[in-house]
Amino acid sequence: MIVELDGSGNVLEIDDLVGVGSGGLFAECAARALLDIENYDAEKIAYKAMNIAASKCIYTSNEFKF
Repeated sequence: MIVELDGSGNVLEIDDLVGVGSGGLFAECAARALLDIENYDAEKIAYKAMNIAASKCIYTSNEFKF
């Protein structure tokens, strides 16, 4: 379960996945599309996405802590 606090102070319970930040909606849509691929779970999707981000952004590290 994911718990999100919105800008008005409401606590939202989210059962599957959520995108956060200015590109959150795009990230969430991409993750939803990848979940249909066999053997892809949320951890694999996040790992792959963060490696792509790290290759494109000097402020994103590829040193991940799980």
